Amino acid sequence: MDWQQIIRRGLELAGVIEGKDTAVRRRLVAINQTKPRGPVTVVLEDMGPRKISALTAVRKVTGLNLEDVITLAELMLPVPILTNVDQKTADLALEILEAMGAKARVVGGQDQTATRQTKQPQRKTEDAAFAPIPMPEPAQQTEGEWVVVLQDASLLPERIAQILQQMVDWNGAEAAKALANLPQPIFIGVDEATALRAQRELQMYGAVVDVLTWDAYDAQNE
Repeated sequence: MDWQQIIRRGLELAGVIEGKDTAVRRRLVAINQTKPRGPVTVVLEDMGPRKISALTAVRKVTGLNLEDVITLAELMLPVPILTNVDQKTADLALEILEAMGAKARVVGGQDQTATRQTKQPQRKTEDAAFAPIPMPEPAQQTEGEWVVVLQDASLLPERIAQILQQMVDWNGAEAAKALANLPQPIFIGVDEATALRAQRELQMYGAVVDVLTWDAYDAQNE
């Protein structure tokens, strides 16, 4: 690492300038809002042996520029690149990525099996170790028809746990229990703005977060 890189990294850690990976995550969030909405997330795990082909595939799938895709490949894997898109969009992205040698997976798709939760989650008496975690009402919550589900805590579970404690008002034990029993709904019955805000903040640290309507959530867990 040369001196310019060392200085830049120091400024990033101090919060003086925005980190490259942070900038890419922010642009991915904005790009994802333009995609067809749905319950599926595509996670890019590895660029594979054909690096140039994989870079081209990621550019085609996301719309990011080459510099951003290089940053993503060098600093951010594994990372969700398409979040809350429909099944058709996810399938097409997966086909493009795999054809170019990249490794990716789908979260929240038709093949996923998740533990069913109801609109009023109840603690299971027969197995307290895997009982649903009480979900406190988030501060200044507006009621709505959206459910926020944490699917994967990425490579920073401790940081994700800290965010959950602040965001959902869980204590440390509740946050740790949630991360040990993923996927886990963290907001239930909130408005869309609250749901998307929670998704954006968690995605900044690489978490896989689905934002679903009640109908989509119920259908996914049947």
